[in-house]
Amino acid sequence: MFNKNQINVQKNQKYIVKIEDFGSNGEGIAKIDGFTVFVPFAIVGEEVEIVIILVKSTFAIGKVLNIIKSSKNRVEPKCPYFKKCGGCQLQHMNYLLQLDYKRNFVQNCMNKYYSNDANVENCVPSVNVYNYRNKFAFPVQKIDGKICVGMYRINSHDFIKIDDCAIQTDCKNAIDAFVDWANEYNVEVYNESEKQGVRHIIARIYNNDLLFVVVSTKKMQKFDKLYEKLSKNYNIVGLINNINTKNNNVIIGDKDYVVYGENKLSICENGINYTINSHSFMQVNNEIKTKLYDAILNNIQKDDIVIDAYSGAGVLSAMMAKKCQKVYGIEIVKEAVDDANMLKRNNNLRNLENLCADCAVAVPEIVNKSNANVIVLDPPRKGCDKNVAQTVNNSGANKIIYVSCNPATLARDLNYLNNYEIVCVTPYDMFPQTANVETLVILNKIADFN
Repeated sequence: MFNKNQINVQKNQKYIVKIEDFGSNGEGIAKIDGFTVFVPFAIVGEEVEIVIILVKSTFAIGKVLNIIKSSKNRVEPKCPYFKKCGGCQLQHMNYLLQLDYKRNFVQNCMNKYYSNDANVENCVPSVNVYNYRNKFAFPVQKIDGKICVGMYRINSHDFIKIDDCAIQTDCKNAIDAFVDWANEYNVEVYNESEKQGVRHIIARIYNNDLLFVVVSTKKMQKFDKLYEKLSKNYNIVGLINNINTKNNNVIIGDKDYVVYGENKLSICENGINYTINSHSFMQVNNEIKTKLYDAILNNIQKDDIVIDAYSGAGVLSAMMAKKCQKVYGIEIVKEAVDDANMLKRNNNLRNLENLCADCAVAVPEIVNKSNANVIVLDPPRKGCDKNVAQTVNNSGANKIIYVSCNPATLARDLNYLNNYEIVCVTPYDMFPQTANVETLVILNKIADFN
């Protein structure tokens, strides 16, 4: 281990370095006397002047002062808040480099954490590389006597005022309407001392249908005026006042007051009619979500019996049930299972069975009682429970479909599935301009495994 007292890297010191690689958050990596320096917003091949802003025992962080030799892949960021708000990390790269970076990131995770060889395919691009997100959640503060919305600088509680967000779908009109309303009626805004008032605004925008949520510590008034302002640009299906009195980082509370309409958006996709509310999870990029789900459904056949582990609100389970013989959806969050059962009833899916259970307990039970031949895994970022992965490995299912938002835990979990061989590893660019990536892995049972 390096000792910072024995190396020539000091805080506030300036250096000229060459960027040799990318880090896991899209930052450039340079070396100073063999010591690793992470340089956000620098691109491989560039020569840059930096100042060291942080030194740790094994690495340092440098800030770009001047680009001496610029990469041909560098572009001008579209957003004026880039480098400030922390929402995006890659706007300075052209899109082809972003896709290449994400493919290489997944490949590097496979090389590092997966014990066998695995070739990662090219990253599936998003049609829209800006204005793609169907949801936003922005904190609200009062700055210099004016109410505004913003974002928090990465790894901090520093508030950055914004008027628009380049990766959101048509959010400027919603921001403007809220800010106009809040300032006109002098709405009380939450602060750390008083702890009263509006804390966040949240919105889902789908085909110009708007579900808008004002999160506050108590019921608010004059929402009719906010509705008037919002309705100038959107079809408002729901205006909600959510109450959150907890003193923590959780954005949304448990209590909703429906001020107008209803707390849900209605969507039809792959023959399934479903709704999402202000608490629901849904992939934020509609186009990539469709491509990803289509790829999964293309691996489901008419006679298949499917276990959908970590099934959430059951949208994918329902889509698969529309196509195959039987689906078991497993989810530990009761509210999500309630939504899945409503979805089942509304679409008359008699071949879908939703269970509220821990996957570590339910997957072995269903494997033992059913003839499931396909298992779908879509766990949270921490990956699969080891017992789940081992049960799946010994299940005898013909095919495993693994969807992951974390390439490192994905690669780790694939080691537990050694009775299966990888057919393909495909990254999907669910989150353009950011360092995040979604990955789909298809595995088939090894021929001599019984």
